[in-house]
Amino acid sequence: SYITGYHDEWTNSLIAACFCLVSMTLLYSDTSTVGTTTLVLSWGTVAAIAITLALGCAHFDSDNLGSPPSDIFQSSSYWLGFLAAARFGVYDFAGYYNCCYAGELLESPRSTIPRVVIGSAVGVSFVFAAVYLSLIHI
Repeated sequence: SYITGYHDEWTNSLIAACFCLVSMTLLYSDTSTVGTTTLVLSWGTVAAIAITLALGCAHFDSDNLGSPPSDIFQSSSYWLGFLAAARFGVYDFAGYYNCCYAGELLESPRSTIPRVVIGSAVGVSFVFAAVYLSLIHI
């Protein structure tokens, strides 16, 4: 696993089981803790992005910005990787759904929802671009 550095089956299974137990605990907890849990997870995400960007900038290597080989698009592994990344992108861009779902709770949903949808798409695009550039540099 990337967290512990051990790559055996039992370690990965134990980490997965711990995440399942934490998820179940959060799901069965009182609804008053949802706000706190959301804030903790959001700040954790922001911290992970910030660390990735900082490490990418600190380990800049311009050789990594070269053109890919000409036959890369004919490889099935390229397309499988591209589709796997696109799957995460679709889920990240669908984050605006929270605002659309809670539209009846907003004061002026006609103006708020379009701003949130466009702002979310633009913001996530910039974050994706920055993280991908940082990962290329490492």
